Amino acid sequence: MIRCRELVELVTVYLDGVLPAHEREHVDAHLKQCEGCTAYLAQVDATLVVLRRVAER
Repeated sequence: MIRCRELVELVTVYLDGVLPAHEREHVDAHLKQCEGCTAYLAQVDATLVVLRRVAER
């Protein structure tokens, strides 16, 4: 299992879908048990969506 600090370092790679499968499994397992990291992941994802929209304009 990974710790919150490790997840923070992997979040963009995770969201981009390029994290190796074995690491993705560890992130998924952590997210199932950690509300704080789940909220953080959602915030980063929402930020990236907005940044992509701005970049398209």
